[in-house]
Amino acid sequence: TWSYEGDLRRSCVEASRCALALQELCGEHAIEELDNEMTFTLHIGLDCGVIETDVFTPGNLKSMQRGFHFIGGEPLQTIGQIVDTAKSGEVCISTKVFDLVGGDETLTIEKTPLDEVLKLVCVLEDEDPDREMPEAPQRPKGMERFFIHPSITRRLHHGIRASDMAEMRLLTVMFIQMQGSLNVSDWFHEVCEVLDGCRCPVVQVIDDDK
Repeated sequence: TWSYEGDLRRSCVEASRCALALQELCGEHAIEELDNEMTFTLHIGLDCGVIETDVFTPGNLKSMQRGFHFIGGEPLQTIGQIVDTAKSGEVCISTKVFDLVGGDETLTIEKTPLDEVLKLVCVLEDEDPDREMPEAPQRPKGMERFFIHPSITRRLHHGIRASDMAEMRLLTVMFIQMQGSLNVSDWFHEVCEVLDGCRCPVVQVIDDDK
């Protein structure tokens, strides 16, 4: 996310520059320590709008982190399709981003198989060397450990090789459907207690409308 308070257009322009820079500078990274010569690549999607955010703290969990950061809102309902349209090494944007920043006068784009998704090629608007960048919010000390899974924190604390980090991508995905008119927070707390009791650590939670 990239935010200039009250200036969504500028946020989109800077996010577009950032995405292209990511592809240019670190869009492909080979893991040389692995025998199968694995290479990590990026495919990036950009959308814009207002998001909702909340932090859940289920309680005395033993097998997972203490806090889970939830985000939601209209952009997250469409970003999946945008990211999936972007191939390896590409940046795709929504037509909303394209129109907001000024269309062809600001961005060079190419069409994709989807009318509402465009491939970003470059940002035409010159950067202002005197522009003020938004200040990063000050986070309380130790906040990362609050949200990062304990097993990952331990590995990072003792040092971890790139190959070891690559192996951590092997995860089990579990789909859990919430039925009825339950409060999301109460439901999540109950589910976490069951999973924690079974020593089933939760690394990431994704709200999927499927």
